[in-house]
Amino acid sequence: MPREITSLHVDQALSNFARDYRNGGFQGHRIFPIFPVLKESDKYHIFTKRDAFRSEETLKGTNSAPRIKEWSVSTDSFTCEEHALRGIIPDRERNNSDPAIDIEGKTVEDLTDSLLLAYEIRIAAIVTSTSNITQNTTLSGTSQWSDFANSDPIANVRTGRNTIHKATGKNPNRAALGREVYDKLVDHPDILERIKYTREAITTEQLLASLFGVEELLVCEALKDSANEGQTVSLAYAFGKDLLLFYADDKPSKRTVSLGWTFTAQDLIVKRKRNDDIDADMFDVGQIVDEKLVAADCGYLIKSAVA
Repeated sequence: MPREITSLHVDQALSNFARDYRNGGFQGHRIFPIFPVLKESDKYHIFTKRDAFRSEETLKGTNSAPRIKEWSVSTDSFTCEEHALRGIIPDRERNNSDPAIDIEGKTVEDLTDSLLLAYEIRIAAIVTSTSNITQNTTLSGTSQWSDFANSDPIANVRTGRNTIHKATGKNPNRAALGREVYDKLVDHPDILERIKYTREAITTEQLLASLFGVEELLVCEALKDSANEGQTVSLAYAFGKDLLLFYADDKPSKRTVSLGWTFTAQDLIVKRKRNDDIDADMFDVGQIVDEKLVAADCGYLIKSAVA
């Protein structure tokens, strides 16, 4: 019978490394901000939107009591799941590796990157689905922003902004878009015309954010391999050719509204294990999370923004 693992501990230094490591193309945590929770499954409250916007009769008669205003609340639930990957470093491999490789750091970086990519793909699947983001439009033909002569991206985005505000009273503060959409927008004549008198002569994320009336533009650049194991690598952008306008809040509270949250029972941590049976150290990188769409009316999806 093989010997059991002889030691196990959470490696704090490598856990900090994992948390700090962010590929520039990953934006999932900006779309569904982190919401720390104490339990892996629980309920959260949903306050009725009508209570905030209903016009009440406020006139009070001289001998009458004030009119009673009631409010209501419902609940929904989340269930966090564990996502983890393991890397193994045999003693012989460690002893024969060059110090410059930083074999432990490289192993943790690779595991973290794969976990973040899976997380990014899960978020993208949620927020680019018209079944989930019911406030949406799908562009086609001459309305797509790749048609420079006929399309009107600023008007399309304005429609999305107005739709969100009319539904929630919130102005969207972020926009997430695929890299292919961004590449078309930076050359679009309507965009160039608007920025030609600005201090900078080139289009940047900040300038586009300003034109679209949001605080932050998130260019989603994460790539995924869509080929099966053993086939030639076939890379595609995880976010696709869409643009999502949305409102998100980075400071979660009981009464905070946001498109979605990443309910997090355990942030990224690294567990180091020793297995003397195979003379190797094992590194597990994992997190316990649930990506939850909680306020779909805080989002507006523009599908197939470019051809």
